[in-house]
Amino acid sequence: MENMKNNNSNLFQEIENSFLHMTVIRLFFDFLICPILCVFVLIAVLPDNNPKLDSMLMYLPILLFWIMLLGWFYVIGISLYKKLPREHNMNINFFKFNLIYVVLYSLFVIIIDIIYKEILYNISLYIFYLYAGYSILYILYFIPKALVSVEKQRAIRFYDCADVFIIFWFFPFGILALQSRIRKIFNQ
Repeated sequence: MENMKNNNSNLFQEIENSFLHMTVIRLFFDFLICPILCVFVLIAVLPDNNPKLDSMLMYLPILLFWIMLLGWFYVIGISLYKKLPREHNMNINFFKFNLIYVVLYSLFVIIIDIIYKEILYNISLYIFYLYAGYSILYILYFIPKALVSVEKQRAIRFYDCADVFIIFWFFPFGILALQSRIRKIFNQ
């Protein structure tokens, strides 16, 4: 039983290391540009009589890229959290909850949009839209705050990491700019 636990731990460590050292440009190309090109080829080749299939094909590259980007955020967030100083005030469970919410919400919206387009514009669903926006903001806040906390080895406030937070918004170039700082932390 302990051997199986060690194997799972080693597997997670290998995945974590590959995500940490993968450049964002590579992620951007492999999981957004290539699938989009494949979708355009498939749409050109397939017969034009199934609009639901076309909708599913159009969402495929976006969904793949979104899952990879959120996977990268998850690995970076968890890895940085492990290196935080003791006096931090960050909640890893809330971070995980928001990541899971964004993934489930995205899948829900895609499925509903493919099957029932008019339901998405129902006013009763706006609270879920708003919380999805908040979840994305929290994810984009958690990682810069953890990054700066690990670099400074102390608990910080938002104004200490506001510049990193703003850099994170300019995808993929902002994340690429921060990649060297992330690598430096994990190569120590």
